[in-house]
Amino acid sequence: MIMPIACEPCHRRKRRCDRGIPSCGLCVKTSRYCFYSADRPDGSQCQRNPASKELVTNLDSRWKSQFLRSSASYPVPFRGYMPRLIRCFCEGVGVSRLPVKRNSTAYQLQTIWMTSALNDPCLFHAMLFAGSSYLDLLRGARPSPITLLHQSEAIKHINERLSDPVLALDDTTFLAISPLTLFAELNGDRAAADIHTAGLQRLAILRGGLDKLGHEGLPSVLISVNTIVYSIAFDSDPGFGLLPYPNPPPLGLEARVLNAVANSYSSKGNMILWLLIEDLFYQVQNIKRRLLSETSAGSVAPSSHDPLHLPNSRIDEKAASVDPIYHCCCLGFQIFLTMLAGVRYPLDALVSSLKACLALTDDELWLRHLPAAYSWVCLTGAAAADHPRLRLWFYFKQGSAVRLLHVKDEPSFLVDLWSHFHWLRSLRRNQELALSSQSELVIL
Repeated sequence: MIMPIACEPCHRRKRRCDRGIPSCGLCVKTSRYCFYSADRPDGSQCQRNPASKELVTNLDSRWKSQFLRSSASYPVPFRGYMPRLIRCFCEGVGVSRLPVKRNSTAYQLQTIWMTSALNDPCLFHAMLFAGSSYLDLLRGARPSPITLLHQSEAIKHINERLSDPVLALDDTTFLAISPLTLFAELNGDRAAADIHTAGLQRLAILRGGLDKLGHEGLPSVLISVNTIVYSIAFDSDPGFGLLPYPNPPPLGLEARVLNAVANSYSSKGNMILWLLIEDLFYQVQNIKRRLLSETSAGSVAPSSHDPLHLPNSRIDEKAASVDPIYHCCCLGFQIFLTMLAGVRYPLDALVSSLKACLALTDDELWLRHLPAAYSWVCLTGAAAADHPRLRLWFYFKQGSAVRLLHVKDEPSFLVDLWSHFHWLRSLRRNQELALSSQSELVIL
């Protein structure tokens, strides 16, 4: 999302403004406090239509209230680092640096969560904990003292709410517990993740089910996200908040990628690159459709010695050596084919190569143009990876795409994501079982 006018710092300095929210690029670069206003402080009026002026006024009041340095704007005692953590939450977790769809999870975090957090100490500490934890993961560091401080404060306030029969079942309680669960999973702390998940499960039962939660379904969505992350982190399902198990092989995620690429022809450059990416995902889709038709016909699944009668893959090696995004898509495609063929040893090398290649790409470029492909590539790597830390790295890498693409009242992106991961994970597990059986036979 961008504003219809320049921010006040750029306006006063007569600089070109990219009108980003919550902060424009120039203000971020120069570490200035960025804000927007419908009426200029010098008395000049924005030359915009009434609808644009109303949008500016609404967004101005929303973002200004979030980033005021005065302690009066926060429900807890002010500390100097808090504005930065709030900004990190909005830009990292809420993906406010990019255009978002109305009613997407990112939009709900920017609006519903922020409105509630600025009026509730429990949710405010949970937000600061999430922002600080996000920074820790970006740095590859252990939880910082600030992270642990706000974790303990959030837990203290949650326990106070749980002692009250009314507040215990309030939507805010579910929201506050959700980041504790998520970052316990992302940090590989299964004991803490199990405790938080069990607590949410008991509260949800008392509330009458996840579909009874309010806040426009945001708590329910966050719990579903946590379920997917739990499965990725610990290679098992938590037994709560599970999405429907897919009928293999699922086709939803590939359809989203192809739809996004088709819509990009008229607005993006480098048509050849888009056609190459489209061709890769058409190959994936056709392979899945063939497998689906064979499954529907009741045919026996091919063995690993006959790799599913797959056609020769079409990959442009020259383009892959030049464009890192296409290279990542090619590596994801090769991992996909290798998992279908039931071969284990080349898989580890391909997963390592994919991680190295993804680290060289620009996250924002993926998120602006190919968020569904970003999720497909990363979740394919996560499904193929053996080590929990590596699986979590892949998920965290594309986490913003999930919050951008899951939109209320639209076909669930979470279901498509879960179906793709769960199906590929089942292939990896079958390979591991086959290798284990072979080892036992050799021993005997």
